[in-house]
Amino acid sequence: MVMRIFLLSLWLTPLVVFGSLSWQQKVINYKAAYGEESAKVSYVFTNTGTYAIRIFQAKTSCGCTVAKSDKVVYLPGESGQIDVTFNFEGRIGHQSKEIGVITDDNKSPVTTLVLNTDIPYFLTVEPQLVYWHKGDKPLPKTVLVTVMADDPIFIKGISSDDPNFQCELDRLELGRRYGISITPKSLDSPASATITLTTDEAGRDNKPATATISARIY
Repeated sequence: MVMRIFLLSLWLTPLVVFGSLSWQQKVINYKAAYGEESAKVSYVFTNTGTYAIRIFQAKTSCGCTVAKSDKVVYLPGESGQIDVTFNFEGRIGHQSKEIGVITDDNKSPVTTLVLNTDIPYFLTVEPQLVYWHKGDKPLPKTVLVTVMADDPIFIKGISSDDPNFQCELDRLELGRRYGISITPKSLDSPASATITLTTDEAGRDNKPATATISARIY
């Protein structure tokens, strides 16, 4: 009687099935070096099933990322890889891209791979936001700009999209550290501005690379 109950419980319990492709890792964290233009990684897998698996497509989440398998059909016990190239194209900071691998595996037809990339800033701006309150004294506030690249970077110009905010450049260490002094002419009413720093560094499409500071009056 006990054996019948045990067999019945097995029959009623749904089976959990997994895909035939076993991946070494589905998430790769890539830390780019300054000056790198792309990340190239490989997601390695093995067909641990009992039948051949065909890969139809490796679909990426944006046009800046390209993915392809080293071949199409993988026999039982055979290993392969999905090669992924993420072109930075001027992007900076943390970037996350997904790759959908579509197969004829009826147990798990789609596998999602993730590429997390941290692209270093060519310089840091601290703080990125300076602010005043309406009615305060219009005292200057200083922003520190530090070059992160190995080679020196020179700030060639500073511009504000609101003439109420005056900016002055202090070259603390030429090519390495700068101070930006920002002073509002008036604090009579709320205002906001974007202050753009133009450098001699080549950015996207060979245009000068820039950094921005936000200024606010609340």
